[in-house]
Amino acid sequence: MAGGSLAELQSQLHLARDLVYLPKEKTVELLERTERVYKLLNGLIGFIS
Repeated sequence: MAGGSLAELQSQLHLARDLVYLPKEKTVELLERTERVYKLLNGLIGFIS
C-alpha cells in the first residue's frame, strides 16, 4: 500500500512540474527524496518479511 502511495506522489510531482506549479529543480529534489524513501521502505519490508 505504501509503495502505491509513493508512486502516486511521484505522479503528482510530475504533474505539478508539467503544469508549472513547481520549478524543475524543486521537482528533481523531491523526486530524489521519494527514491530514497522507496529504498528505505523496501529495506524495511525485507527486514520484517
